[in-house]
Amino acid sequence: MLLHDLGALHGLLGNYRKAEACLRRSLKITEAKVGKDHPDVATTLKNLADLYREQGQPARAEAIYRACLKIYEAKLPRDHHDTLICLNNLALLYSSQGMYARAEPLYRHCLKAAEAGGGKDALDLVSSLTNLAMLHYDQGQYAQAEPLYRRAVRIAEGKLGKGHPTTGVVLNNLAGLYKALGRYGQAEPLLRRCLETLEAVHGREHPDVALALNNLAGLYRDQGRFVRAEGLYRRSLRIREARLGKSHPRLAESLNNLGHLYLCMEKPDRAEPLLERTLKIWES
Repeated sequence: MLLHDLGALHGLLGNYRKAEACLRRSLKITEAKVGKDHPDVATTLKNLADLYREQGQPARAEAIYRACLKIYEAKLPRDHHDTLICLNNLALLYSSQGMYARAEPLYRHCLKAAEAGGGKDALDLVSSLTNLAMLHYDQGQYAQAEPLYRRAVRIAEGKLGKGHPTTGVVLNNLAGLYKALGRYGQAEPLLRRCLETLEAVHGREHPDVALALNNLAGLYRDQGRFVRAEGLYRRSLRIREARLGKSHPRLAESLNNLGHLYLCMEKPDRAEPLLERTLKIWES
């Protein structure tokens, strides 16, 4: 359990090599203790697959997700929560590769299972709605995505509460759709509500707050409100650098966004060092 938790921690911090080493040691120990076809082994396999997915190693991730599913489907009841999480994450992998036709039936299966539970697990239902909406969003199918996002917001606010972090996330997703449609007047209050919710839940220096700041800054950048965007991007960058370290992919995102903003502001001398740092992280 300690090795498993350490692996998860290193993964969150972007220390992928350390995370992989911990998870593989945990896998070996668990297999020796309970056998290779035990659900505990499948759980470690899922986390290892998640790690490879986050690193952009889709072939390795898919093979391990499938090994995980084989164990879960043999040992657990149909539509068990752990099985559905693995199916969902495999769908996320397919979506990230643009393999939408393979992802959609998995997302729909997860949504159907969540609905069959009568909405008892609001988090699962909101997650399933959001992922299916994102699938349509990524394909430019905004008319299909919007009702799913709006339903997710409605359930999150009603079941989880307006101050729940998941509610903040789904508000952010709906705002992203409105931003893509150029409906900035609808997007901004949602992004502000998301930021306020996450600050109240996590405090002002949390990585999730940095993501909300980044998204609100992007809205202002697209509107040409560069000064307002700059302050938010810089605050997001400061949080990520302090909390995630100097080599995390999320830090690279902040560096790139602020550098791009300076290019838009015709300040190439300020953009160059940021973009150089971005490239260094991406190449490492």
